[in-house]
Amino acid sequence: MELETVNKLFLELSQFATATTAKELALQKEIKELKNNQLTQGQKVIVEVLLYDREKGWAEISSGLTSDFKANTNSFNIRYKDGSEDRVTFSICEI
Repeated sequence: MELETVNKLFLELSQFATATTAKELALQKEIKELKNNQLTQGQKVIVEVLLYDREKGWAEISSGLTSDFKANTNSFNIRYKDGSEDRVTFSICEI
């Protein structure tokens, strides 16, 4: 087959097929395990409170965690399925 023909076939295939690399699969598995196994029930409740909105539904974390040491806060962005984003800011304190 000529390279041009192979390229056209690949382009056609990519219109309806998706692929996930082994590395992506491993990361997805690790994230799922961390969410399910390593959080206490209280932490799971907090995560659900932060990531769920009655009108918009569930959100995904869309940025890394950033820390403001002067204000003693941490924050991250979340994105809803409709594309809107919110910034979640919180402080950690001992009781």
